[in-house]
Amino acid sequence: MPAPLLPIYPDPVSFRITSKVKTLSSESLSGKILTRKIGGQRFEATLVYPPMTRTQFAPIHAFLMEQAGMSGLFYIKIPVFGTAAGGVGEYYTYDTHTKVYMCASDGGDYPPKLVAGGTPEIDPVYMRVSLKSDIQSIEYGRDGLVRFEVDVMERL
Repeated sequence: MPAPLLPIYPDPVSFRITSKVKTLSSESLSGKILTRKIGGQRFEATLVYPPMTRTQFAPIHAFLMEQAGMSGLFYIKIPVFGTAAGGVGEYYTYDTHTKVYMCASDGGDYPPKLVAGGTPEIDPVYMRVSLKSDIQSIEYGRDGLVRFEVDVMERL
């Protein structure tokens, strides 16, 4: 288990994971569109938590305050839904570096060829991230419950 790890209890009720690829595009007067990919790809995620008591929320809140905004690096545990390693759409990492990958095709090179003798990590999968913004908003309800979601971005 990598450290520091965002507290895993309570588990988020949903993960919204987005793939981000930087692309330049231009359109000519005739309607032809030209594109060029610059840089690489990275994931971003929104973790949505269930309504929590302040006691349940306290470890998460304290952990995020320690991160000092976007400058802190930490890990989150992301869900793996398949029952067998290598399923299309499954996320995985290698023990030799921090990038998260997704299996995009059935068969072939999954898991991709290993570098430096590393082995793939299938379950659980940890993503190295930082907060996406220096501002975090917490909703304290009149019912005594805390409602919270946090946006993070993959850091390589």
